[in-house]
Amino acid sequence: MTQTRVLALGASRGVIGKTDGGIDQSILEAHGSYFVTLLTGKAVNADSTTQLIETAPQMFEEKLKNIETNDAPFPQVIKIGTLFSVAQVKALVSIPAFKTATVILDIEILLKEVSVETKNTILSAIREDILPHVTLLLGTVPDLKAIFENADIDILYPQNMADVTAFARTAQSLGPKNVLVKREIFDDEAGLTTLHFLLVVEEREEPVSIGKRFQSSGGVKGSAGIAATIAANLAEGKGIERAVGAAFTFIGDALKDGKYFT
Repeated sequence: MTQTRVLALGASRGVIGKTDGGIDQSILEAHGSYFVTLLTGKAVNADSTTQLIETAPQMFEEKLKNIETNDAPFPQVIKIGTLFSVAQVKALVSIPAFKTATVILDIEILLKEVSVETKNTILSAIREDILPHVTLLLGTVPDLKAIFENADIDILYPQNMADVTAFARTAQSLGPKNVLVKREIFDDEAGLTTLHFLLVVEEREEPVSIGKRFQSSGGVKGSAGIAATIAANLAEGKGIERAVGAAFTFIGDALKDGKYFT
């Protein structure tokens, strides 16, 4: 059976295992996926400060084009962690295979990496050019709120699960077929991590709510690996609900010993 290729776009901080790229690589390897990671920028200086080194638009576009060869087609699953400029957004959507790919966008990772000065322009480009093609949008409530503000959508901060569902449906109206609202709670004293997700699925009227508490080794952020795990599961042919459920199981096992995220 031919393996489905997964393209993971992320930022590099220079240390494998402590970068979006490193996390993606570990998870995709663990699932046996044929992966291609393309780092979009950022590096660590000798004094541990972070410096943005954006991949030039022409170089980024060339790298994207080089992914597709006669022997290996463009990946059918794309996991987007970070894009640092409007030019990178335009370069990605210009690839013909992008329009038919299964696209997973983790907006939390993106908003943490881009600068305050460029956030709104990049969000606008993502909202206009990428969201209409997204299979699954992941983010926290504040992340989705940032998208709504960028789109001039006035919506109150949710106070209960019904409000969170309405929040997710509003995000869905911007293009994504499915929306996953995530929340991660740490209890360092008890050594516990609680992951809670509310999934709004295209063909379902009622949302799917999943919450699990895991014993963890401390300092381990499980939600950082959720998008790549779901991407791997979708590449295996699982449906969206099964892909998310299987991701929970995988992340829970990883959190117990920090295997993939330390």
